[in-house]
Amino acid sequence: MYNPMTLFYSYWFIVITLASFELYGMYSASQQTYMLIAIGLFGFAYGYLIMMKRPTKEISKSRYTFEVRYNIYIIFNIFVIGFLLLRLLDLLMLIAQGYSWWDIRLMVTAIEKDLALWGGSEWNLYIYTYIISPLVYLAVPIAIVDYLIEKKSKLFVNTTIIVVILFAVVTVSRNILVFSVIYFIFTSLIYRKKFNLSNKIRRNLRKTPVVISLPIIGVATITLLRKAEADFLKEAYVYLAGAIPQLSIRLTEPISDLHTYGMLTTRGFTRMLFIILDKIGISYPESYLRAQDVLDNLERFIPIGEGINMNAYATLFYHFYIDGGIIGVILFSALLGYICSRAYQGIKYNINIRNTVFYLLILQQLLFSVARIYTVYPTRALPFLLILVMFVKVKRDRDKTDSV
Repeated sequence: MYNPMTLFYSYWFIVITLASFELYGMYSASQQTYMLIAIGLFGFAYGYLIMMKRPTKEISKSRYTFEVRYNIYIIFNIFVIGFLLLRLLDLLMLIAQGYSWWDIRLMVTAIEKDLALWGGSEWNLYIYTYIISPLVYLAVPIAIVDYLIEKKSKLFVNTTIIVVILFAVVTVSRNILVFSVIYFIFTSLIYRKKFNLSNKIRRNLRKTPVVISLPIIGVATITLLRKAEADFLKEAYVYLAGAIPQLSIRLTEPISDLHTYGMLTTRGFTRMLFIILDKIGISYPESYLRAQDVLDNLERFIPIGEGINMNAYATLFYHFYIDGGIIGVILFSALLGYICSRAYQGIKYNINIRNTVFYLLILQQLLFSVARIYTVYPTRALPFLLILVMFVKVKRDRDKTDSV
């Protein structure tokens, strides 16, 4: 079930099927839209199968495994908690001034990022974007694997729970809670067939259905705060299927003729570098500015059905298309397939906490590919770089099983 090829194709089969029903007055999509998606799915399969040709012995279990730098991460969590508490005070002031939860959500998503949630400081926005969010998005899968399997640091798990609650409230976002549910489910699936798990860990895995009910309740609560009369079935349908008609409409916009030559897809990794270069007088590349224009345009709400307005969700294939047209869709989809295949073989033949966390982040991207390729944002791209520094390689003890 957690093979990325199976998951990706099943996911898009469901999305396309739901979109074809055109419920709640949702508009139909053009044939060009479905052709673009088909090309992207083909590219993904091609990249995935190339990796499958790699000999298994090259990725078999090595003499090394990985551990989290827990002490350092706990310090980071404490810093994150302090920052979020200050932002919580700003949020409460906004509520007292009459702002709705939805207004505050728009501030967080950069439509009104210069307002009070960031204390009027550009530096607060930078700290949130390049430090706080990446740390939070990486801490969650680590904490879940540690809670269910590793059992190395209760303090890290507990501080991460506080971080998640504060982050969800301050950003008025359901994402981190939905991600938590996904990570719990797939961590259980990945480890459940390991025969040498301790009885305690097996009991923890059986608790997963109960544990995931808590973030689900949080998702429902935030949904009601954002929209007091929310129709949950309609919300779920629009978020899953709405990207298809939105992609269809976005492809007809003049801005879709722009090409950014990789600057859009890689923006999350390069944005800080270009900001620094701009500060010292080196101008942004034209293709990078076009990428920013595309993202700004996607934040604009457009009608995708009768009484249904939506922004942002245009699928990851749209970002690939902007970067390089049809060839861009093929190449970037193939690269994603290759990375997914490599990550899957990592947990299949050399499972450890670092490989598992990396794979969970990849799965999260696949299950939200209806929205975008998340590497366009530093908040989602930088966790992949943080993995390189927040884990330490240690020699595997051959006298013990390599299972936890």
